[in-house]
Amino acid sequence: MAPLTKTGKIDIVNIGLLVLSCGLAFIIPFELFLFVYAVLGPLHYLTEISWLHDKNYYSQSRKDVIILVVLSLLLTLIFVIGQHNPELLDGIVEGEDRNKLISYLTFIGFGSALFMAFIKKPIIR
Repeated sequence: MAPLTKTGKIDIVNIGLLVLSCGLAFIIPFELFLFVYAVLGPLHYLTEISWLHDKNYYSQSRKDVIILVVLSLLLTLIFVIGQHNPELLDGIVEGEDRNKLISYLTFIGFGSALFMAFIKKPIIR
């Protein structure tokens, strides 16, 4: 029998971990779910950050983020003022108009994100 390659050893470890996870899911399903949700989920996203950085966050330019940050801050400000001081917000924007403004800002955010991701020519963006 030929010795295992590095890839073969990793495959055996992965299969063993899958069998272990399956057994734990039968024994302690809820606790395992909480562990995966609280620990492994965030760890997975930490490993994705370098990959996203290599992909330039699917954006063509580093300056593209400015409009998304401004829109996010504006929407957050509208929400926070609406929660803590609705009278002040009503003096600036009425209730029905506020809902339209929030919808428009959200649409602009998603639309501009699509443009930033898929349109390569800066003049069109």
